[in-house]
Amino acid sequence: MNPYSELGVSSAASLEELKKAYRRAVLKYHPDSASGLGNPEKFNKVVQAYETLKRQKEKKFHTRRQNGPSSPGHAAKESNYFHVELDEVTAQMPVDQLIRFLDNTDNPHVRMIAIKALAMKKNALANSYLLNLLHHNDLETKCHIIRIMGEYKLHQVGSALFSWIAAKEPEVAFETVKSLELMNPANRIQIIKYLKDMDASFWSPILSPIRRIYQRIELGRRQMKALGGILLKNENISSEQLIIALMLQKKHQLLLGAVLTKLGYTSRAEIQHALLIQKG
Repeated sequence: MNPYSELGVSSAASLEELKKAYRRAVLKYHPDSASGLGNPEKFNKVVQAYETLKRQKEKKFHTRRQNGPSSPGHAAKESNYFHVELDEVTAQMPVDQLIRFLDNTDNPHVRMIAIKALAMKKNALANSYLLNLLHHNDLETKCHIIRIMGEYKLHQVGSALFSWIAAKEPEVAFETVKSLELMNPANRIQIIKYLKDMDASFWSPILSPIRRIYQRIELGRRQMKALGGILLKNENISSEQLIIALMLQKKHQLLLGAVLTKLGYTSRAEIQHALLIQKG
C-alpha cells in the first residue's frame, strides 16, 4: 500500500495538507457517509495511510529538533499521541452505532476517534461503556479515555474515576488526577483524601514531614532546601498540589520533579530554577 496514493497527495505534502486530505477521505469513505460512497475497506486504508504518514512527519520533526541547538526554551515537544481529530460524520453517529463500531474495529486511530465521539455525547450509556473500556484496554488507550473524560468534563463518571488514581501504572494515575482536576479544581481535596484512605499506615510517615514543611514556610524560620518547599515558597505550586505529587511520588518511586511536570503542576524551567536554589 502506498500511503500517499491512498490519500491522494504527493510525497512532498506537508502535515497540514495530509490532515486536509484525510478529512476529505474520511467524509467520503466512512461506512455511514452521507455521500453514499461509504467503503469500509477503503476507509480503513485511508486511516492507516494517514496514521503512517503522520508518524513519519512527526518523527522527522522531532529528530530535527533534537539534533539542532538545544535550550530550555527549545525542548522537543512531548508526543501528541492523544491528539485526534473528530470528523463531522463520526461526531453525528448515535451512541449505539459508535459502540458497535468500537466493538468491531481493531484500528487504534479509529478507536481513538470513536472514543472521543462517545465522550462528546455525555449520556449514561456512553459514559458506562467508556468506564467499562478502561478495564479491557492497553495503557495508551486507558490514558486516552481518561484524558477525554476530563476534556469533556464528564462529571457523571467522576466518582467511578477516583479508583484509577490507585492504578499500578503511573501514567494512568497521573491522567486520572489531571482529568478529575479538569472536571473540578476542588477535586484536589478529594484526591488527597482518597490517597490517604487507601492505606493510612502507608501514608502517615509521608504526610508528617509535609506538614512540617508548611509550618516552616509559614513561620518563616528558615529557607526550605527541599525541592517541593522551594516551589511552594515561590508560589509555583499550591500546597494541595505538593501533597498529591509527594504521595504519588512515594507510591510510584519517581523523582518529584518528574511527577510535578507529568501532572502539569509546574514547568521544567521552574524545576530547574528551584534546583539551582537548592544547590546554592
